[in-house]
Amino acid sequence: LAGLSPAEADRASRQLAALSEKLAAELAQRAYETRPASAVRLEAGGADGAPAPPCGLVNLCLSATRVAVSRHHLEKLRSLYKGGTLDEARFLADAFCVLTRVMALQGGTPRAGGMQAACGPAVFDVLRAEMGVELEVFASPLNARFSRFCSAAADVDACFGSLGSFYAPALDERLTSGAYLANPPYDASSVSAATARI
Repeated sequence: LAGLSPAEADRASRQLAALSEKLAAELAQRAYETRPASAVRLEAGGADGAPAPPCGLVNLCLSATRVAVSRHHLEKLRSLYKGGTLDEARFLADAFCVLTRVMALQGGTPRAGGMQAACGPAVFDVLRAEMGVELEVFASPLNARFSRFCSAAADVDACFGSLGSFYAPALDERLTSGAYLANPPYDASSVSAATARI
C-alpha cells in the first residue's frame, strides 16, 4: 500500500522484525503488575474521529493515536479480561495494546487487513460438544471463541487469556493430548510450520 518495491518491503519487514524482537525482550523483563495504566480514553465515534456509524464503533485514544473498535468487540475483550479486579484504566490500556498490535500486523490500516476465514460459532459448538475442543491454537482476543487460546502476541494478549505462541516449547506438555482447533494464517510457510508442530 505504501508503494514499496518487494525488496524495499522485505528490507523494512526485516528491520521491523529485528526491532520487534528487541522490544519484546525488553517487555518480557517487565512484570505486568508494575506496568502503569496509561491515559487511554474511550471516545464515541468511528475511525479517524468520524461520527459513530450504525455498527457502533468507538475509539480508544492515547495522545494522538486513535484506534477504532466495535462496542461488541470491546465488550468481548472485557469478558475475557484477566487483569484482576476490573480497573477500567488498566483494562482500556490493555485493550488499546491488543488493538494497536492487530493494527500494526495489518500494516497500520484496517483496510490492509487480509483477515482469514474463521469458523462460525456453530462449528465451535459442535467441536466442543462432539470432540472436546476447548483451545484454539491460532487466535487473538478479538476472534477467540474459548477463554484460553494460543496467540502470536502473548505479550499483550496474556491478560485476555492467551497461553502464548502455539510454537512455544513451554506449551509442549500442555499440547501432548487433547483436541484443539488449528486455523493458521493462510500462507504456505505458516501452514507448513503448523503441520510440522502438530
